[in-house]
Amino acid sequence: MGLTGLALALYLPLALRALQGQPMNTFHYQALHWVYTTGMAFLLLALARFLAGTRLGAPLAFLGRYSLQIYLVHPMVIRLLERFPGFPEPLGAKPAFLIYGLLALGVPLLLAWFVVRVRISVALFGR
Repeated sequence: MGLTGLALALYLPLALRALQGQPMNTFHYQALHWVYTTGMAFLLLALARFLAGTRLGAPLAFLGRYSLQIYLVHPMVIRLLERFPGFPEPLGAKPAFLIYGLLALGVPLLLAWFVVRVRISVALFGR
């Protein structure tokens, strides 16, 4: 964890320099990027393993079962919501980000659950 944090602390200034078009050592940039992303991947695996043993384990496993379908369908939901630029404010709902997030997750999850129940999930999603 400490190595990942150190790599991030050393990588971010180099990434900022790269974004600004300033000269920098590309070997250090690539090496620190690799150490940071690899360390973060291991930390995420450890977090997932920890969460599996908590009360969140079952809901996360449920989401994991349908994660491919959610991943593949949610852009369609986002595109459809983009057609209504004022949504959801006319409904009197102010936390638009929360509503968009729930719709982007809920609609694909409901669709994934439905196609599994109808037994066409393998034909549509391959699983």
